[in-house]
Amino acid sequence: IETLAQELEKWRAWFKVQHPGIVETIAVDMAILRWLGSLLGSVGGSRMAETVDQFTSNFEAQLDFTEEAANLRAFASKFGSVFWRAFVSFPKPIEGLIHHDVLIEPYEPGESVAKFLKRHEEVDGGGAATPDVSDMRPLDVSAEDDERLRSSVALCGVQAYLKMVIWDNLIHADLHPGNVLIRLEELGPMARLQRWLVFGDASRRAPHIVFLDAGLAAHFNERIMQSVRDMFRAIVDQDGGGLASAILGLA
Repeated sequence: IETLAQELEKWRAWFKVQHPGIVETIAVDMAILRWLGSLLGSVGGSRMAETVDQFTSNFEAQLDFTEEAANLRAFASKFGSVFWRAFVSFPKPIEGLIHHDVLIEPYEPGESVAKFLKRHEEVDGGGAATPDVSDMRPLDVSAEDDERLRSSVALCGVQAYLKMVIWDNLIHADLHPGNVLIRLEELGPMARLQRWLVFGDASRRAPHIVFLDAGLAAHFNERIMQSVRDMFRAIVDQDGGGLASAILGLA
């Protein structure tokens, strides 16, 4: 493992390796959880068994790294246009180096959004000691650009998520801050024009979002998907009756 890690570092690659025996351990743990869920459901008359089954299925789905590789390819394809590549990307698995227990991807530079949020929480939370605010800014930006950068990251992230939900019907189902990186990239003339047309920002350097760890991906069936689209359309059109109908369609 150490030798492999050293070689991968030369390649600027990142790898996931399952711990030995983890499949068997999780199988036992999930079986116990399912038994408890079934027991609680039979006593209380609740749908606890269904909830536990969904929870355990999510764990088991992440044990096959070939599935994660397939999800990464699918997301990369959905966001593969010239427009979206300027704002959002997903690591592409290195073909020939994918296995049920091992997944190798190119290294993606950037700063974790979790680290960024933690720094700002420390500033906003107050306390006896006042942190050095200059250390709270993400990446290499000035104080004047910090607020603009945070707004731009939030806007790009929301746009990408709405694309997953409304257009693609393929949703990254594990989007906690630790699975999101941000970095600043130099934009060419076409990308700057695109960004100005959509976001009103033609800055030479702009934030780029990288979504990691696509072991969990979700999609709606077609009936639910149509209700989701109708719901967002009704919100935009300020159509109260259409919104109510779309919500009922999600039942």
